[in-house]
Amino acid sequence: MRRTSALSVFVVTLLLGGIVAAQSAHPWPEASSSVKSSPWYPAWTLTTTLRHAFLRPLLWSHFTPESARAITITPTTPLEPRQMERVLEVLRHRIDKLEIPNPSLRIQRQDLVLRIPGEAEDSSALLEQALVADVDLRFHLVEEEGAISERVLTWLPDFLRERPDGVGKLRVEKEYRNEVLIASEHKILQDYIDWITPRISMIPSFAIGEQVRMGEGPPEYLLYVLDGAAWLTALDVAAATVSVNDWGDPYVMVEFTDEGGKRFADVTEESVERKLAIIVDGEVVSAPVIKERIPGGRAQITLGAGGQPEKFAEARALAARLSSGILGADLSVSSVQFVGRSQIARLLHRVWWTLPSLPGLPAAQWHLYLFLSHWYG
Repeated sequence: MRRTSALSVFVVTLLLGGIVAAQSAHPWPEASSSVKSSPWYPAWTLTTTLRHAFLRPLLWSHFTPESARAITITPTTPLEPRQMERVLEVLRHRIDKLEIPNPSLRIQRQDLVLRIPGEAEDSSALLEQALVADVDLRFHLVEEEGAISERVLTWLPDFLRERPDGVGKLRVEKEYRNEVLIASEHKILQDYIDWITPRISMIPSFAIGEQVRMGEGPPEYLLYVLDGAAWLTALDVAAATVSVNDWGDPYVMVEFTDEGGKRFADVTEESVERKLAIIVDGEVVSAPVIKERIPGGRAQITLGAGGQPEKFAEARALAARLSSGILGADLSVSSVQFVGRSQIARLLHRVWWTLPSLPGLPAAQWHLYLFLSHWYG
C-alpha cells in the first residue's frame, strides 16, 4: 500500500521535475538581462512553490529516515488473493486494538510485512502471538467432586515412587470444599498428566492454571479436571474490550453472541456453587465459583500474576484476538528485523530538502534515485 502511494507521489514529482529540466535547457540569463524576463522563469517559480508548499510535507512521510521494526508474517501454505485480503483485514483490526503507533501493514508477494516505527522491542513475543494466532478460548465446568477427582488423586503415591524428583514439588491442599493438587513447577504437573492418562479409564480432560499468590514469591500451579466438553468458545464471542477494576487491575470484558449469551445464562443457572474454568490457549486463567445465574451475555476474564504493564499488554493482546475475528489461516512470524536507511540515503534525504530547485538540475534523475534509495538504499 505504502509503495503504491509513494509511486504516485514520485510520478507527480517526476512530471514537475521534468518541467524544470525542460525549461532549464535555456542558458542562464546574461548578467545584463533581467532574470524575470527569462522564458523559463514562470515554470521555475511554479514548480519551486509547489515543491516547498505542497510536496515537501507530502513526501516527508514517505521519505522518512526513521528506523523501524519490520515483522514479516508468512502463511504456512499459499493463500488465494481473497484469503490474503481477509487475513489483512483481521490483522489491521488487531493492530488497531493493540494501539500500535503509526503502523504500516502491506502485502509483499505471499508475505505480510508490518513496520513499526522506532527501535523498541517491548512485548515482542506477545505482539507476535497476538498477530499470528487465533485465541483458544474455552469455558468449562470443573468436576463436581473437586478441582482434582479422587480417581486421579489416588495415583499420586505411585507416581512419586517412580518419580522421586517430584517429591516436595507436589502437594494436596483443601480449597473451597475440595482437594486440589498444587505443584511448584508447571512441568511436573504436565508429567503427572502424561503418566496418569494411560492408567485410568474414562480419561477426563485436564488443564493447568497458575496460582495467584499475594506478595512476591515463585508461582505455583494447580491441576484442574474438567467436566465434559466446552460449552462456550471463541466462536461465541461478539466483542471484547479492556476494562479496569476498582484496584486498577485490567481485565477483559467479553460480550457473547445472542446464542452464546443465552447458553451462558442457562449453564450458570444450573451450575450454582460449581467452579467455572476459563481457559485461554490451554491455560486456566481464572476459575471463579458460580454464585448465581449470570444474565446479560457478558463475562470477565481476569489475568494472572505480573506487573501492571505486563497485565495491560496481555489484556490488550487477548481483547484484540477475541474481537478481530478468526484468521482462517495458519501464520507464523518468519523474521523480525530492525531496518533503517543507509548512511548514503540519509545524506541524500537531508540534502534534497535543503537544495533549491535550480535550473539545470536533472530533476527527473534526482527524484528517481531518491525514490530507489528509499526502498532499496
